[in-house]
Amino acid sequence: MPYEIISAVDIRYENDIIYSTVKVTDTSSADFFSSGLKIELPGISQTIDLTVDEIAGADKATLLHLKESLTLNWILIDPALKKAGNFSSIKPVSAKQDWSTNETHVRYVTILPGRDSNEFVKCRIHLTLGAGKRGIGLHVKDVTLKLEDLHGNCLNGRDFLVTIQGAIMEENNVTRKVMADDDEENLKSYKVFKEMKKMKKEWVKQNEHKREVVVNLRYGSMLLCYFISLYIVILLLR
Repeated sequence: MPYEIISAVDIRYENDIIYSTVKVTDTSSADFFSSGLKIELPGISQTIDLTVDEIAGADKATLLHLKESLTLNWILIDPALKKAGNFSSIKPVSAKQDWSTNETHVRYVTILPGRDSNEFVKCRIHLTLGAGKRGIGLHVKDVTLKLEDLHGNCLNGRDFLVTIQGAIMEENNVTRKVMADDDEENLKSYKVFKEMKKMKKEWVKQNEHKREVVVNLRYGSMLLCYFISLYIVILLLR
């Protein structure tokens, strides 16, 4: 396992860089391997020259514009392998306004192969934009990357490393591609991922129901045996 993973991130608005940073994540601690891993970056850099409502925030037209104009690259570098890969969808898959906090949330999503060839993992990058005074200008508040399994659980450090190394090395004959609205192949993969997640939930639910039925049958059988035994004892005592 490498002792560090390097994140090189840049965000562009209409091809102009508004945010750029590099972060080194230490992978040598015991907590790294057992805990859910999120790589979080602070917000800095330039302001997007847009004006939004001071209270309501970005409207639908602004959100659509951001979805078309705001690109993000998140390069993960593995120094041990001396290889790197871009884990962002580059273009957002969604842009939404949080009316309670007046923040704009932009998501970038790619689907990666999991530890096994028949598993999939969702790489989710969450960009939060805040508005300036009187709604003038948008700025990056924070950026977060995490990997999720079919249950929506955040992968721990060990599974995180195995997954990104497999994607970088293009194991299982799967190459990570950009997911964009006009990319039918990747949208299909994303839909398959969501369908697998739904099937997984239904399978778990069915198994839980089966367990309940088995437990009820066992208790019913025990109760029946008890009454039969009691009836036999009563007959013998007559």
